[in-house]
Amino acid sequence: MHKKLPKLYNQPVKTLSVNTIIIGAGQAGLSVSYGLTRKKVAHRILEAKQVADSWSSHRWNSFSLITPNYMTILPGFKYKGNNPNGFDKRDMVVKFLKDYAKSFNAPVLTNTKVTLLTKNKKGFLAKTKNRTYQAKNVVISIGSFHKPQIPKVSKSIPRNILQLHSSQYKNPSQLPNGPVLIVGGGNSGIQITQDLNKAKRKVYLSIGRLRIVPRVYRGKDFMEWAKLLGALDKTAEEATPEIKATIAPNLFGYKETIDLRKMAKNGIQLTGRLKDFKNGAFNFDNDLETNLEIGENTLTAFKNAVDQFAIKNKIRVSKEKNQKRSNFKPKPVSKLNSKEIGTIIWATGFVDDYSWLKIPVFDKNNEPIHKKGVSKIKGLYFIGLRWLSKYQSFLLCGVAEDAEYIAKQIN
Repeated sequence: MHKKLPKLYNQPVKTLSVNTIIIGAGQAGLSVSYGLTRKKVAHRILEAKQVADSWSSHRWNSFSLITPNYMTILPGFKYKGNNPNGFDKRDMVVKFLKDYAKSFNAPVLTNTKVTLLTKNKKGFLAKTKNRTYQAKNVVISIGSFHKPQIPKVSKSIPRNILQLHSSQYKNPSQLPNGPVLIVGGGNSGIQITQDLNKAKRKVYLSIGRLRIVPRVYRGKDFMEWAKLLGALDKTAEEATPEIKATIAPNLFGYKETIDLRKMAKNGIQLTGRLKDFKNGAFNFDNDLETNLEIGENTLTAFKNAVDQFAIKNKIRVSKEKNQKRSNFKPKPVSKLNSKEIGTIIWATGFVDDYSWLKIPVFDKNNEPIHKKGVSKIKGLYFIGLRWLSKYQSFLLCGVAEDAEYIAKQIN
């Protein structure tokens, strides 16, 4: 809590009324709160744990952003550090968000988890452990990363092997001795692989489809090119199902482009996609080289698209530096005895969890029905979702636009 609440909110009553409730105190919820504070709309942010908890609790110690610091912009607040082209670590992002909340005295009630949200004649009832809140409006700002998604194969793996989801990993010291198998070649899997490799741990990295893009190309960061090319501003209406299903780009939060062949040459054992676990062994698909080539082809395709765009729009760009990529061809592993593994880290993403939301606002895929965050239920809003209004809606650089729009709808 960032300021003393009125006496009314300290009274031992069962139900309290407030104009608007925001569920979640991450960047999205705080951004909406900023807009409502400026409009002088009475509201409270109900946060299950602490401000920016998903950043502090669900990221590893060495985590870094994949967007440059200068793109960290929220309503009325932006990055002011001395490394605009760098990539802040986890703790700096948490500090940024906490400083943001303090900057306008965001009315956050921490350790206040909403366990049930229902609709009634007056609006909405939000139930927490100690109190129920009656609200005219509710903004759900819990993002899209709710519950760890762990494959069913995990249930057949021996109990003596420690299993963690990427959101539970913090640092190498928490893991028992022995090699580590990381399943998932997205940004989380690759960052954690690098973290463990620096600690001299033996790592097996199981990868599937890849979408490798340049960290920097012709003098501009990938995110700057994505903005210029219109990818970040592509609207939900413009995006086809195929576009929405496109996997996220593989980016380091560093200055270099991901080179998995180089990583393999430096001691990281790459494997194809994990197929199953049978007879005491992990079995992998024979698709490692294919997956690497797919990733390398997307890298080439992106560079070609940038070159054509720059010529067409007469954009002055620097000469491309010769960034030699490794041609090392890693020997695939088709089978791995479980006795060789001490830990498995599942870098396999998340699934949504709206089990507490007892309001008919979902489609057949259990996704919220809305337009730019405004649901079909009067007074109910969403923010921080992928493709809420644009591709960038779930990013630190994109939430401000959506927050300002939603705040305008609430009175």
